[in-house]
Amino acid sequence: MPVYSENERWIIKYRSLKKADGWIAAKLGLTETDVRRLWEGIAAGADENAKDPGTGALLLQYQTLILQYQLLGDSIKTIALALDNQMTLEELRTLLSSDPEETLTNLSRECIILRPFVPPNQKELADDAIRK
Repeated sequence: MPVYSENERWIIKYRSLKKADGWIAAKLGLTETDVRRLWEGIAAGADENAKDPGTGALLLQYQTLILQYQLLGDSIKTIALALDNQMTLEELRTLLSSDPEETLTNLSRECIILRPFVPPNQKELADDAIRK
């Protein structure tokens, strides 16, 4: 089982998501030629892995899982930053109008309006998990 570089692992992941070589190259700071060359090396290694009794496939699956967790973490970070991006009072004032309906329209068009967050009951969650 070959040991893949970080770029190779990302190329495997992005290829599995059907991303184009140009997109992958831009994302990783490589040229399209570099991406194709690395992919050809990965494909050549896959032919060798076909002779492997399963260890290589298991390790590749583990690498894929690690990348998925990394992508999940990046997504959670993006969502957290978006939720923390509050409008300033000055920005909100620009949405206010003398007409209440227009104000509501402006707010619903320009803002994400959520109800206050009520955290789940941790004891109930734990009890539910135990019952399952």
